[in-house]
Formats: sequence, C-alpha cells, structure tokens
Amino acid sequence: MSLDWMQRLDRRLGDRLCARLSPWGRRRKPTDPRRILCVKFWGLGSLTLLTPAVEALRRRWPTAQITFLTLEPNVDLAKRLRLGDQVLGVRLAGGRLAVLGRVARLLGQVRRSHYDVVVDFEFFVRFSALLAWASGAPRSLGFWSPEVPRGDIHTDPVPFLDDRHVAHNFLALIEGHRSRARATFTAPRIEASERAVVAALLHSHGWDGHQPLVVLNPHAGRLALERRWPVGRFAALADRLGAEDQALVTVIGAPGEEAHARQVVNTARHPLLDLSGQLSMGELLALLDTASLVVSCDSGPMHLASAVGTPVVGLFGPETPKLYAPLGSGPRRFHWEPPSCSPCINVHDNKFVDCLRGFAECMSRIGVEEVLTTSRELLEVRSPGRTT
Repeated sequence: MSLDWMQRLDRRLGDRLCARLSPWGRRRKPTDPRRILCVKFWGLGSLTLLTPAVEALRRRWPTAQITFLTLEPNVDLAKRLRLGDQVLGVRLAGGRLAVLGRVARLLGQVRRSHYDVVVDFEFFVRFSALLAWASGAPRSLGFWSPEVPRGDIHTDPVPFLDDRHVAHNFLALIEGHRSRARATFTAPRIEASERAVVAALLHSHGWDGHQPLVVLNPHAGRLALERRWPVGRFAALADRLGAEDQALVTVIGAPGEEAHARQVVNTARHPLLDLSGQLSMGELLALLDTASLVVSCDSGPMHLASAVGTPVVGLFGPETPKLYAPLGSGPRRFHWEPPSCSPCINVHDNKFVDCLRGFAECMSRIGVEEVLTTSRELLEVRSPGRTT
C-alpha cells in the first residue's frame, strides 16, 4: 500500500473521526493497571529513542504486562530492544482492501484484550489516537498540540515540546516534562551467530580486523528523501577514507534502497563493499557494532549505531538535530548548516516535505572536508574492530 495514500487517509478521515469522538474521550483512570498497550508504528530510529520511556513505564507500574504494537517490519528490533513483554506487528503490505481488513481485525483484537492503559507514542498520527479510543482502555496517554485535531481523545494529553529532543518528549509521556530523569538507552540484543556471520563476511572481503571499518548510510528511509546527502559527496568521503586512512568502507541500505547505494559505489573511485539489501536486522546491528565509525544521513541506522555505542557522524538538513541528534553511549557528532528555510520537517504533519527551493540546499551546504575532519576525530576514539 502507498505510504502517501495512508498519510492522506490518516489526515483527512482521521481529523473528522477525532473531532467527532473527542467528546467521548474522557474516561476513568485506573490506579493499578495490569495490562498496558504501547503504540509506535513508524521509525526504527524512534524505537531506539523509546527505550528510556519504556523503562520509566516499568518503574511506574512494575507489575503490569506491557504489549508493544508496531509495524511488522519493526517487530524484530522491538523485541531486541525489549520494548514489551509481548510485541505485535501489523502488516501494511498488499492492496488497500486487504490492509483495511487487517486493521479492522487489529481493532477487534485490541478491544478484546481489555487494556487498562494505552500509551500512544506516535507524534500526531490520528489512527493511533483512534486506536487508543477504540481499545476501550480507561486511560490513554498521548501527545497533544493545538495544531493537530486529535482533540481530547487521550485522557492524559501531554504537550509535545519542539525545543526538546524526541527521546525526552517520549519520557515526558510517562514522567511529565518536569522530570529530571536521565535518558538511559537500552542497547539492542545481538546474537553471537549474527556477529559470526558479519565477521566472516568482512574477512572474505579482505578485512583484517585491524584496519578501520567505516559504514556509510546514504539513505533516509521512505519519508523525506530530501534528507539525503548528495551521492557525489558520500563517494568523495569514501575515497578519502579508503585511500588516505586505509579504511574498509562499506555502504548499507534496506531492501529497496540498493539502487541508491549502487550510485555511491559506482561514483567512488576507491573500491567499496556494498552490503545494501543483504543484511538481516541482527546482522546490521552486528556490523554497526563492529564498525569503527558510522556516517549516516538523519535516519534509523544513525540511531541504531549510537545505541550500540559506535562513534556516529549524523548529517542533518530538513530536520533539526535539536529533536533528532543521535543519543547513546558512544561518541557522536552531527553537521547541520541550515538555510533560513530549515527545519522544514515537523512532527505535526507526518514529516511531509515540500521543498521551497526544489532541491535540498540544506544538505548541499555540508562539505566533504568538514565531515572528513569530524570522521577522523572519531576514528581516533575507537580502536578498529572492537565489539561490545
């Protein structure tokens, strides 16, 4: 199903339903919930940033059973991050009627589960708010903004603060914005067998375990492709790191992103290892954990690398690092050279971008030399091939 179609449906139909159902949104509040449903459909990076909030939820209601609901492709990562005692996935692949049928069955399943609390971690998706209402849960927590008509469906609406990192906004849903709690992130689980697969793959391409291993992520997911740094600059960075720093440079990408990865590989003069579309989630995490450095556009792998403690250089343009800078245990830096129109992405409109200039000037302002300098600073921090 088209992502654009789903976003349009969410805005147009969702706004009307939220407005009609808001007067019936308030319910009683249980003091000791037994069953909690957490909802976050979109974003691998967002799932990693959720872990402090889920841990806070466990501290607040330690005896409750937590079910986490996400999209089917995210289920594996959600389990590795221990986001719930049970993880459910909804599949959006296929035709519209098939997807709508699955959604209807999902609503019925949620209703029959008799959750006491629903925590809606989506920013301003209308469907997640409607799901919280349809669940029949006496209490629901979710973000509120006057800019998005989700109304008063949630019993505990929490303002989304644009001047705070997304991870701290997630935490505020559980503890409130006055909380002084530090955001401590959970590293995703990586199996020994997955590490072995990646090690064998790297050695088969000549990696000796001592030279720097640099992972480049030139992609930005399916939302807001304007977040991509130009192909030629990724290629130039790879050439410098490979030729001058003797690094093994590899390019990654999810299934469906192989063509863009090949552009980087074909533009570079120095040989690159193209692993786009070839790695499972566990193998991707093992690669990121083994790497000496990850250079990534503002997207999920940037946050995954930071979560496993690998030095990260994040490249920002349409989105502000004030909300999405990589956080985690490892060293991290970011580059952002915004023109007056940046940031043009916000959480209130499903991250829809309509670039006024016709091209991402914000990304083109980031130069190769400055990213190379930052990359070399971080390469000195982590010895090659160290694993956690």
